[in-house]
Amino acid sequence: MTEQQQPLSGASSTSSFEAIEPLMTVFKEEVDRSLEATKEILWEQHFGDYGRGVAMYRTEETMKLILKGIPDRQGPSHVIERE
Repeated sequence: MTEQQQPLSGASSTSSFEAIEPLMTVFKEEVDRSLEATKEILWEQHFGDYGRGVAMYRTEETMKLILKGIPDRQGPSHVIERE
């Protein structure tokens, strides 16, 4: 290996990749369904008032909703990118 091709410290050139379980199955989270339903309703009302995606108006209420949490079903990409 040349000087530029040296492996990172602690890594060997013969190390192999080992697949592991997805982290969402390793660290299962207890989800409060009523809280999730409340967040979904609040977000849907917000989308109705201010639109979706890049055309959505950015408001103080948007920031408050983000701090309260984005529903698991929607996820961050749903809130930001979906039209």
